[in-house]
Amino acid sequence: MTKRHYDVVVIGLGAMGSASLWHLARSGVSVLGIDRFSPPHNQGSTHGETRITRRAIGEGEALVPLALRSHQLWRQIETETGADLLHETGSLIIGRPGDNVARPGRTGFVDRSIAAARHFNIEHQVLSAAEIIARFPNFTPQDEEIGYFEPGGGYLHVEACVEANLKLARRHGATIELGTKVLELGDDGGGVKIMTGNETIHAGQVVVSAGPWAPGLLGAPFDEPAQAHPAGDALVRNRAGSPPDMVAVPGVHVASRRGRNRLFLWLSQHQRGVDENRRRILWPPIRPGRHRTRRNR
Repeated sequence: MTKRHYDVVVIGLGAMGSASLWHLARSGVSVLGIDRFSPPHNQGSTHGETRITRRAIGEGEALVPLALRSHQLWRQIETETGADLLHETGSLIIGRPGDNVARPGRTGFVDRSIAAARHFNIEHQVLSAAEIIARFPNFTPQDEEIGYFEPGGGYLHVEACVEANLKLARRHGATIELGTKVLELGDDGGGVKIMTGNETIHAGQVVVSAGPWAPGLLGAPFDEPAQAHPAGDALVRNRAGSPPDMVAVPGVHVASRRGRNRLFLWLSQHQRGVDENRRRILWPPIRPGRHRTRRNR
């Protein structure tokens, strides 16, 4: 059998892998993409309909240039493929100003989002609780809470994003092998050996974006379990009397309630007509302004 050699092999073709494959192929690199399944599929972090996107990143200002560039790239991909990917419906983050409750990457999240927007001149509005209710009557924040509204925030059709990346990668000459399981990586004397169930492939470099399968390929120290942080999942019910069709509501993040950790809830216009098992909006409503919390299990 003829020995195959590539400049780069990308293992795992979800969001990160498919994007890497496209950019490598576009740059003229000889590149192979491998996935044990057939992306987009339901075995990775990009499974499902939508993921949030916004420009002012409260988790850290170092991420803002990446977010700004990503929005440019999504529009470029839409132009080149005709795919419908990015919907800028607006993003609303609700929380208390001056929130100093310790939460990994989330302490002072609303304040940090506002600071990032101001630093990078990102269009945004800071809303009082009364203004939130007036503009988005589906929600009833507490009096001391504020909202950070970013018109350019929104959501992406994530599985379609993966499909578009792979389409462009093929167009630019990438080789893609699906249903292929990588068993082991090894040193190749200046390169890398990629051992599958059928053959050994040789590459100058390897990009491993295999999600939960990465530790088994990379070994120590990547096989150490990540540090877990307890968090709750805020389930926000609609305001009483609001219809379940959230036509005019942007994506909503509830940053914190009464000093307890909360994950973010994303409600987008795209959720209309989605099967009830996949909806994040709870119906019928309970009393306005009340929130129910369930602990992660």
